[in-house]
Amino acid sequence: AGLITSLELGGSAATGVPSRPTMRYLGRISYGTYLWHWPVLVLLDVVVDMGPVSALVVSGVVGTALAALSVEIIERPARIPSRLDRLPRSTIVAGVAPADSGDEVVDESTVRQPSGQSEERSIDTVPGADVAVPDLDWPELAVAVPEVPACEQPDGSDCVVTTGAQGTLLLIGDSHARMLIPAFTEVASERGMSLAVDFSQGCPWQYQLLGDPGGDKARRCAVRRELTYGGRIESIDPDVIVVAGFPASVEGRGEMSTPNPEWQDLDRPSLVERATTSSLNRLADLGVPILVIEPLPHLDANPISCLSAAAMASECIIAAHPEGTEERAEREIAASSDLISTLDLDRATCPTLPACQPIIDGIVVRRDPHHLTIEFAETLTDTIADAVEGLLATSTR
Repeated sequence: AGLITSLELGGSAATGVPSRPTMRYLGRISYGTYLWHWPVLVLLDVVVDMGPVSALVVSGVVGTALAALSVEIIERPARIPSRLDRLPRSTIVAGVAPADSGDEVVDESTVRQPSGQSEERSIDTVPGADVAVPDLDWPELAVAVPEVPACEQPDGSDCVVTTGAQGTLLLIGDSHARMLIPAFTEVASERGMSLAVDFSQGCPWQYQLLGDPGGDKARRCAVRRELTYGGRIESIDPDVIVVAGFPASVEGRGEMSTPNPEWQDLDRPSLVERATTSSLNRLADLGVPILVIEPLPHLDANPISCLSAAAMASECIIAAHPEGTEERAEREIAASSDLISTLDLDRATCPTLPACQPIIDGIVVRRDPHHLTIEFAETLTDTIADAVEGLLATSTR
């Protein structure tokens, strides 16, 4: 798939070839080829004894064929179902058939408002809806993430991303926080500040909020967050603490657990709310301004899976879930605290909620249903800088 996309984006050595319909089509389905080639490769290893080069060629050819087949019999029919053929073009189909099996297919002619009310939007009211999908390396875009520091030492000495003499920003969170590192690096550099990042893959920023009980992830997150809240923050001595993460209240993303015996009988929303409130109160006790990046709208399907096989961005407008428990808890505690502020990026990342366009101002917004791309995260720098400036201006430190 990478070779196909490279040819499509190639320079003078392949001048003219990328514009041919066949090559452009292969580029469109390259992400599907990327997804299909691996199970084919695994199956070949089980049933046939062949060399690595032969296996690579066969898996590439078969994977491409399966990608083309899935586009025709699964993706296109799901994006434009026959029952919608009679509807006006202005009606949004808020759904897409994802190429990877973990995403839910949404097949609706309307999108749902958080209040539960239905609304039909004209494509004309969705900025960028009718732009052509650019030719990009979709597999690469789907996995591109910023570098992160090791951040394994209890004193936080290996958590530093950039250094400065005008104070320190500390970003705590999971892969959602990771995607914001380029923006925070720029903010810190512009102010002459240091940036430290306490990143833990798949671990909520909240203290004592863990994954599946008894699993490796839960044990790892427990260890990581004990270090975070057990003295690392004080050692880093930040001027502003920023927390960000995936909305743990979203169902269907694995179980949540806690080592706190007082919380173990709580249902998921109550557990998330209790952990969020308790953690923010604990951070506020440090006397440091806190910026909470509210969870981003979570989509019903993968926009990259759609864009990789679409001609126009309007084919890939996807409905977002309503806000969850975290936002409400974060806003409530912020309203009663002089140290805690929240930053809502919903409209910055999805201006026409609940219908989210996949491309804004020529930049692909997300690399999957809930992570931003590096390029789009960088567009949020000014918004984040304003929020940090506001906190520093009111700080008494």
